Amino acid sequence: NSAAEQAEKIQALAIVDSLLNVNKADDELLFLQASLLSAKGDQERAMTILNAIISRTPTSYKAYELLASLYKKQNKPDQAIRAYRKMIALAPSNDLEINQFIALLYLSNNKLDDALTILQNLSGKYPWNEEIHENLFTIYQRKQDLRAARKEIQLLHEYDSENYRYYLMEADLAELEG
Repeated sequence: NSAAEQAEKIQALAIVDSLLNVNKADDELLFLQASLLSAKGDQERAMTILNAIISRTPTSYKAYELLASLYKKQNKPDQAIRAYRKMIALAPSNDLEINQFIALLYLSNNKLDDALTILQNLSGKYPWNEEIHENLFTIYQRKQDLRAARKEIQLLHEYDSENYRYYLMEADLAELEG
């Protein structure tokens, strides 16, 4: 962030603060304040505001979304996952995207079995989704379940036979297979 961008964030935050002096209970303004604080690097204050919004308005999807993002940035995967699960409860139609975020969090924290469970469930609901199968491939490869990894790469080739990444993934797998 440049000095000019920081100055703009500080100026925007001052405007939001003055508007909040008039209406302290405006969740939209509070959310904007939390977003600006987060962008400015003040995650703790942003999280305090988001938790206040959630306690007043437990259906605030946006507040949970930003809170999950902040927890993820702070490497607090369990708290991020709790916020993501609240998002699913509030908007079940977003379960694919949110569950993939959760699975990737588990994967990045080497909780392969947890990630695998989520991705297998998603695969049953969304069998055409290539990202799910790419992540399943990665997990099977890490777990040394080369047979299952081979199955995933075959599925990926069926979905998109021209994707060069799948050939690279297959080459990695062939190397592991010996």
